[in-house]
Amino acid sequence: TLTYHLSGKFLFSFESNMDMTKLSKHLLILTFFLWFTARGMMPAHANTLDDDYKNYLSGEYEEIVKAEGDGAANEQSLYILGLTYLKTAEYIKARQTFEKLIAQFPDSPARQRVMFKIADTYFLEGSYPRAISTYKDIEQKQRDGDLTALLTLRFAQIAAKEGKWEDKDKYTALIKTKYPGSPEEKYAKRLDDYGDFFTIQIGAFDELKNALQMKRGLQKKFDPYTVQETRNGVTLYKIRIGRFRNRQDAEKVAVKLREEGYPAKIYP
Repeated sequence: TLTYHLSGKFLFSFESNMDMTKLSKHLLILTFFLWFTARGMMPAHANTLDDDYKNYLSGEYEEIVKAEGDGAANEQSLYILGLTYLKTAEYIKARQTFEKLIAQFPDSPARQRVMFKIADTYFLEGSYPRAISTYKDIEQKQRDGDLTALLTLRFAQIAAKEGKWEDKDKYTALIKTKYPGSPEEKYAKRLDDYGDFFTIQIGAFDELKNALQMKRGLQKKFDPYTVQETRNGVTLYKIRIGRFRNRQDAEKVAVKLREEGYPAKIYP
């Protein structure tokens, strides 16, 4: 277990075996705290910010919006509010909040990462050309190259979303060669595991019998298959349908599945 303290105050602790999503979330908040502490810019209302950070880490996103909303006026508040909107899939609000941060604090030490989050809003809403343009702008202007691995991963993910399999393979190979053992390598390998095709996932179960029951119910209309994945000691049995070379064909089948009440999601 690792525990972080800052200026004599407890920040948070986390277990070393937690999944990467939780770990990245904690490190993201810690990094931002350290940026502003180093500049001597912790605000007078630090206790309120402490509450925001705790609420963010625990997923209490409504509490953050209620506390900050349109009133967020400093770098830390704007950043945590932007992250909150990103988590709740309110991409336009997230983008507006991050853009407000940059406009009000053009010399912010977090500028590059805030720009990256703006690019992420385009990526997550499916505006891939705009996302690529923003990521490439960051790539050209970054000072220290700290974001290169993560930028390469985003290029790989977008290539996969667009069915540009050769580009996806090029980017994931680059990550595995240049950044072995990194979090980006982990996600690059996961992206490669999906294969160079689109597939539709309609269920994930911790018991094989439940997965097989769903599979049997679909066999008359579709050709479902089972994928077994184990992460962090937890095994899930996932039911997927199809191996489509282009996204349009996958979308057509996904629409039919959703009409029948299945929570169809296209991967990668």
